[in-house]
Amino acid sequence: MIVSIFNDVIGPVMRGPSSSHCAAALRIGRLARDLMDGDLQDVRIEFDRFGSLATTYTSQGSDMGLSGGLLGWDAADARLPRATEALEQAGIHVRVGIADLRDEHPNTYHIRLGNRRESHSLTAVSTGGGMIGVFIAARSTFAAEIAGCQAECGSAASMAAAALVTLAGGSTVQSLAAASMALQNSMGWTCDPVAGRVEVPCLGKNVLAAGNALACANMALAGYEPVIPLDEVIAAADHAGRSLPRELRCTALGGLSSTPTARQLEQRLNRR
Repeated sequence: MIVSIFNDVIGPVMRGPSSSHCAAALRIGRLARDLMDGDLQDVRIEFDRFGSLATTYTSQGSDMGLSGGLLGWDAADARLPRATEALEQAGIHVRVGIADLRDEHPNTYHIRLGNRRESHSLTAVSTGGGMIGVFIAARSTFAAEIAGCQAECGSAASMAAAALVTLAGGSTVQSLAAASMALQNSMGWTCDPVAGRVEVPCLGKNVLAAGNALACANMALAGYEPVIPLDEVIAAADHAGRSLPRELRCTALGGLSSTPTARQLEQRLNRR
């Protein structure tokens, strides 16, 4: 697979809704396809019942991404919404199971692959984003499944704030100050996507994160002190996020996801 500055450094050029659930799943599928030299007949996938994928595999597009990858498609392919059907038409039989696996990472795939001549297995973890947030990646995570929405929208706001300061001609110290403040303002955000879709309240939180980034960049440029340095904020945010209950870490089991209206919406969408 060709390394792209967009997919591997800045962040994936992809069809949504989620880089960790869609783009990463597609890459796992392509790795699986390469492992079998493109000759696939049977695919068995297992998820940990206590992980995120046990409840969001279909609703957040992981099935779409993985199927597209197994077909050898690209993450921006316009055919992706029909990938699961295309996989069936290609004669590739896929079974999905849930088991008590106690995986360390909530986005872990256990995949067994087979054809007439051979079989292979692989274990893969789907993670999101690019590698531009080096400090955050080294000390924490970009996955809401591990540390809540602060790991995604909070990290995005932090990186955007630093970038805005740089674009405005600010100093490195000011960029770090902006990043610190933006992440401080996002600490403790839950991840509770309504009906398991990355739309409500996700879109609103992204808008809020953008405003947060702009405000913190202006504060840093004006000389406002963050008080707590970025590395300590990252460590504190990581601890806070991992302390959230599983229901509030992208499982669609708590928060807004568990409201009566959200459950009714989920049922209507699942009937389509």
